[in-house]
Amino acid sequence: MKSKVSITPSCRICEIGRIAPDNENMLCIKYGVVPCDHVCKHFEYDPLKREPALPNKQNFDKSDFAI
Repeated sequence: MKSKVSITPSCRICEIGRIAPDNENMLCIKYGVVPCDHVCKHFEYDPLKREPALPNKQNFDKSDFAI
């Protein structure tokens, strides 16, 4: 059973798409070369392709880590 994930579909995070050598397009099994933001009815979410958001960088000093 597949879990319900609230994500915006795009070929960049689809199971059946692969990134093209130019890093601007995707190679799709169903549609061939398509832009990374392309979406079709065959979209299957692949969590390993998702790029997580970067954490907020904070300015720490030595006293933040002292016991």
